Amino acid sequence: MRCQKDKFDLDQEVSYLNGAYMSPLLRSAIEAGYSGVDMKRRPYEISIPDFFDPAEQLKAQYAEILNILNPHQIALTPSVSYGLANAANNIHIPKGKNKIIVLEEQFPSNYYIWADLAKKHDLRIETVGPTEPANRGATWNQNILSAIDDSTLLVAMCHAHWADGTLFDLVAIGERCRAHDALLIIDGTQSFGALPYDQAEVQADIIAAAGYKWLMGPYALGFCYFSEAFLDGHPIEMSWINRKDSQDFKNLVNYKTEYRSGAQRYEMGEAANFINIPIALAGTTQILEWGVDQIQSYSTELLTPYLDRLIELGLIIEDSQYRTDHLFGIRIPDDSMSLIQQRCEEADIKVSYRGDAIRVSLHVYNEPKDLDKLYEVLSSVYA
Repeated sequence: MRCQKDKFDLDQEVSYLNGAYMSPLLRSAIEAGYSGVDMKRRPYEISIPDFFDPAEQLKAQYAEILNILNPHQIALTPSVSYGLANAANNIHIPKGKNKIIVLEEQFPSNYYIWADLAKKHDLRIETVGPTEPANRGATWNQNILSAIDDSTLLVAMCHAHWADGTLFDLVAIGERCRAHDALLIIDGTQSFGALPYDQAEVQADIIAAAGYKWLMGPYALGFCYFSEAFLDGHPIEMSWINRKDSQDFKNLVNYKTEYRSGAQRYEMGEAANFINIPIALAGTTQILEWGVDQIQSYSTELLTPYLDRLIELGLIIEDSQYRTDHLFGIRIPDDSMSLIQQRCEEADIKVSYRGDAIRVSLHVYNEPKDLDKLYEVLSSVYA
């Protein structure tokens, strides 16, 4: 794949290595958003199918990206926390299940809900992290597998760690969860759309993601997948559009107790957003055209020539088996972070800083000169 920077409206002098913070919008997404605004300008042209058809198309594209066989098991949500709140509201706690496993330094949206569940039901939270700095990813994965036992109610984790891109073997973890009747709940915000994921192999029970990062959509629109065990649950929001026959506007006051099929009972109110959904669709359409595997491969091709050079400076990067290439951490060996941050700002390099790691995130709008600039800054500190 060639560099796709022409499909975005980015300043040429800025090296944007921070897609994990927020993706830029595609030019096509900007135009789609304008069209949505224009449609709202003339509301008499908005028809009943406009409330339903684009949302169903978006869920079908999310399903295709993740190899989810039934798009009706996907609900549109404003955030990961919203989707997980619906999941937590419908979790049955069998006798003997008293442990919730989370990851060390897990993103708060995938922690607070489980801490609250634990408090309500007298469960304990077990936080699992790496134990060997030299084999960080390998020991972290093994420690997760070792922690899962018959007392485990659920494992709440990510696909790629938000702070440094540590990669987790979700297939092996999913198998371990099923062997012990534990739920697997995944926040895919920092991976879905840039790193291949196959739900048919992982078989997670709940999958949630915000759409404004690697899915290249707008803020305040994402999704949550629910396994079949959750499809007769009780949603946290009582919205009219989630009820059976909600497309029959003239009969909406004939109140229904039944919900629409699948996971639609869990969707947020006003999910049929005439601006956000077209923007999100432009993002998912482009991802499917490129191919998630090609997006990851492009990042790998960009990063590979710099790996040995960065390591020679004394910097630490996770082994490829336990690292994503669209999102990775460069760990520094001393207290030079403030100086690095200052020099990156002077050079118009946009990255994030998480603990002792410089968080670098690549996408198809990046090119070698972006990493050249970053290497020059780091070599000025460590060479």
